[in-house]
Amino acid sequence: MGMNRLVACSLLVLATAAGAQSPAEPSVIPRPTSMTAGRGVFRLTARTVIVATRADSLAAKRLARDLAPATGFDLAVRYGFEGAATEIQDLYLSGGKGAAMARVPAELIDAVALVGPRERIRERLAVWRESPVTTLNLTVFDIETLRVMIELLSEIA
Repeated sequence: MGMNRLVACSLLVLATAAGAQSPAEPSVIPRPTSMTAGRGVFRLTARTVIVATRADSLAAKRLARDLAPATGFDLAVRYGFEGAATEIQDLYLSGGKGAAMARVPAELIDAVALVGPRERIRERLAVWRESPVTTLNLTVFDIETLRVMIELLSEIA
């Protein structure tokens, strides 16, 4: 694909200007807890994709958002479902929209949506409340669901 990949939990940006610190002393804030020097060059481009685990998805989104003003790039973030995403895309593009929908992993849905019983949504809202998320888009199809969401959101406000 030729696309640069960047793992959000191990991002290392080194200064490239003349007189920059050595790789043993990265010019990164926050300072990484560990670092392994490797060979090669990493170049951040508009086609760079941040790849993160489900547990690190919020940090990856924040990283992309924080890099945007300095780079002018709206970086894509992937959450570790590349195999499923390729299969889903192939099914969808070949006309199998229902089959594509059936292949979306439950873990992906859980990572990006509030679905399930009231207690599960309450738990997930608490996690989201402590995250960098600043906007919640709500789509409901009945008045009872809307009431539940209003109650749950008022509990964490």
